[in-house]
Amino acid sequence: MVRLPRRLAAAVALALSLSALLRLGELRADSASRGLTVKVAQFNVRFDFDTDGPNRWAPRVELVAGLLREAQVGVACLQEDKDGQVEDLKRALPGWEFVGKARDGQHSEHCSVAFDTATWHAVRTGDFWLSDTPEVVGSNTWHCKFPHKVTWAELEAVRDPLHRRVTFLSTHLDEHREKGEVREKSAEVIRTWLVQHARETNVVVCGDFNAGASEPPHELLVKDAPGLRLRDAWDVVKPSDPQSGTIHGFTGKSTRRRIDWILVSGFVKPLSIRVDRWNKGGRYPSDHFPVVAEMEVGPAPIAAAGGTQVGPAPQAERQVR
Repeated sequence: MVRLPRRLAAAVALALSLSALLRLGELRADSASRGLTVKVAQFNVRFDFDTDGPNRWAPRVELVAGLLREAQVGVACLQEDKDGQVEDLKRALPGWEFVGKARDGQHSEHCSVAFDTATWHAVRTGDFWLSDTPEVVGSNTWHCKFPHKVTWAELEAVRDPLHRRVTFLSTHLDEHREKGEVREKSAEVIRTWLVQHARETNVVVCGDFNAGASEPPHELLVKDAPGLRLRDAWDVVKPSDPQSGTIHGFTGKSTRRRIDWILVSGFVKPLSIRVDRWNKGGRYPSDHFPVVAEMEVGPAPIAAAGGTQVGPAPQAERQVR
């Protein structure tokens, strides 16, 4: 074995260290230029209704999990998932975490944000209600049949050297036809929360909005505000899908009315989006088709803007370590 003089050995070691640092810098620069890709699903999984017969929840659990696996989804924003359904999906999707309170704060419908913990880590999570008092759990000041809410989760990519974060929101607006004004008010509450808590950050808003993309709730949400510019991923990608509707009533046939949306802001670039009609032998996971989008997340500020608390009260906010 040839021994190098001490000074020469130190110089070689320094050169190797610099080379390693340069490679690390190239890796970080390459990650920043490529961005981080994630597949997101907006998916109303439907309650377990007695009247659904063969389409009740028990035979559909594995279909819902199977669709998410087949589509290689990393984050799913769900609606109509009650406690028992959440527990079933946890068993069917090992390694996934589900966050969010029930809409009455106890055991009713959730709007869960679910994610694969192999790729995402929850930094903060919380809930707020679509009412005049968003911080009050279960509040229903607009006299809807049920309270409605939003679950949000700030997630950080586990393996990303730049530690990029995205705040995901999942919601379900009132379904009654005569409640158009309530859906507009709900969109305003969501927009206000975003302006005050998520300006200039990476944001993905998913939901069953019970309104078409040409109706006022959509127009309110995609209207520009200082530091916030939400865009409908469908309108960005412009897929050539003649049947963009998401309601099909377990038939596999839908109209063109798209009431399930994925909206993005910050350094989130939609790459593709589709209504996912996956089924198994003609059996469908839900009466809604999920919407699945692949998106690229570029580097962006990770701290939310300050301002008056409109969303979750501090005690309702959960810091995840």
